[in-house]
Amino acid sequence: MVFDEQPNANYNTLDYTATIPVYNARFTTFNAATDIDRIGEVLPQYTDNNGEIRNNSCAAVGYTITQARYKDGKEHIHFNLKWVIVVGEP
Repeated sequence: MVFDEQPNANYNTLDYTATIPVYNARFTTFNAATDIDRIGEVLPQYTDNNGEIRNNSCAAVGYTITQARYKDGKEHIHFNLKWVIVVGEP
């Protein structure tokens, strides 16, 4: 799945076939307190190294946690990856 519009902090999960958006904050000013709701407008996509984040890089990862109870009565916790922001590379 490719987003028709930029994802923001207001969605809870991505489809299991979704491409996780990876943003590049290495060469820009990013203020999480004010910019997180419009992350796709503020930060460019990370395209270096064919979009693969290098080993030993520093990144911020956004995710939500959801809880589900299945028909068998078991509870499950899901960590739903929303986006990645690369903030530094070796």
